[in-house]
Amino acid sequence: MSWTQWGDTFSTSDMTTKSRYLRFSPDRNIVLKAMRTWVILYNPTNFTDLTCKLYADNLGLPGGLIATSTTMWDKTELLTTQNYGTKEIYFEFDPTISLNANIYYHFVLSSTGYTYAEESHVAWRKAWPDPVYGDATFNSLLRSHYMFSLIGADL
Repeated sequence: MSWTQWGDTFSTSDMTTKSRYLRFSPDRNIVLKAMRTWVILYNPTNFTDLTCKLYADNLGLPGGLIATSTTMWDKTELLTTQNYGTKEIYFEFDPTISLNANIYYHFVLSSTGYTYAEESHVAWRKAWPDPVYGDATFNSLLRSHYMFSLIGADL
């Protein structure tokens, strides 16, 4: 039997463009401190570092860049003694960034030096099955969000 963590594998271009993103909308005005998420690592020898970028919404797609995380994960910080694994990581942002209620934003993971290979890649973990998104809208793995949480404070 083989065990699986579900996620979307990053292609080479996904790490340098805005093609893979997480769209969200806070339900109140907040100050963003950090974002936590989970990545799936399969023998990831093919990248230098990993950061997170915050974009404004442009008709459902990432628009203008708002901020880049102050946290950067070096490949050596993500590797384990195993050839594969899931790692919970966080990205801190400048604490002056405010997010407005009911406005959409996008998180995009970005990496330098990343090259996809079947035997060596990174994926963004899906939030499935997960009680956080357990309503009827997200019971399909194909439509499931990426796993994440916000860290911040009310404005």
